[in-house]
Amino acid sequence: MLPVKNRLKKEIDFKRVLQKGKPYYSENFIIKKLNTEQQEYRVGFVISKKVSKKAVLRNKLRRQLVEVVKKTALQPGQDIVIIPKNKENITNLKFQELKTEVQAVIKKIGK
Repeated sequence: MLPVKNRLKKEIDFKRVLQKGKPYYSENFIIKKLNTEQQEYRVGFVISKKVSKKAVLRNKLRRQLVEVVKKTALQPGQDIVIIPKNKENITNLKFQELKTEVQAVIKKIGK
């Protein structure tokens, strides 16, 4: 689990990032980033029922994404929202594949 200071929790924060954030794309994810005045980075996840009707699979994907973010060096002063695309195979991705793809996009964000 991410520390409380590194979580996006409020609906208004999610809306601001989704509306004003710059999108970055990969094969299975959309990552939106918005620069802020915060001292810390904050990350949120939007995993809809279109990804999977089963809550177990959605929660598994969210937990895997949290672990990837924890092991990735993010710059302070960023709000990031990670959105899995509606693909049938996304819930079947192995953790290493998921990690490689998300870290590649986050590396692109850091530049």
